[in-house]
Amino acid sequence: MDVEDMFAISGDSPSDPIAKKPTDEQLEWSCRVAAAQEKLVRHYDLDALTYYYHGASGNPYEKLQAGFIVGHSLLTAKGIPCAGEGDLKTAIAMKICDSLGIGGSYSEIVVVDYEDETILLGHDGPFHMAISEGKPILRGMGLYHGKQGTGVSVEAKVKKAR
Repeated sequence: MDVEDMFAISGDSPSDPIAKKPTDEQLEWSCRVAAAQEKLVRHYDLDALTYYYHGASGNPYEKLQAGFIVGHSLLTAKGIPCAGEGDLKTAIAMKICDSLGIGGSYSEIVVVDYEDETILLGHDGPFHMAISEGKPILRGMGLYHGKQGTGVSVEAKVKKAR
């Protein structure tokens, strides 16, 4: 399956000045890392995966982690939850939500507007496409999760509860 079948690739984010259209190099790297992640999960028969990276700039691990989000989002959509920040309890919660058929992503409430009944959620790392209203959008990041490095992030509207 092609990345463009699962995600929309769009221009700069109208709401986030850091999020830009991903470069061809960023997309290619994310796809290569995604293929390796799929092999890793199959080889070790993993049911979930969590990771954390925070290191010095300019090393090979920084480049590797810059490609994680697309592949981890694809794995999460296949029932292999992948959580950032090394958070195993989040991966377990994501697995439970996925097993219940409602999808699961780690999200944080950023702001609540009670008058307009709006909640702005931020998410860290992989995104479960089952909770997306429409196709998630890939964005190139000049700053990655507040850490050094760059990568491709996933942006989406979360479905409204009905």
